[in-house]
Amino acid sequence: GVHRKLRPDWELYYSVYREVARERGLLLIDLTAAWKPLARDPLRLDAYFPDGIHLSPLADREIVTPGILEALGVSARPK
Repeated sequence: GVHRKLRPDWELYYSVYREVARERGLLLIDLTAAWKPLARDPLRLDAYFPDGIHLSPLADREIVTPGILEALGVSARPK
């Protein structure tokens, strides 16, 4: 996929966020575990990162928002 070509070291890139959060005592909502399975699903990965870098609304809805709500202990409202 395009994502790996544009950011081949994405795991290292995100490790910087973890390090800064730890050094500054900040809460980091780390969604790395949610993204890792996508490496085996290039079509889904491309749907979540259509330009190879920026998230799509689908990624926000299916990965980011639920991950943030879970980390904050907030349950999503039923549809």
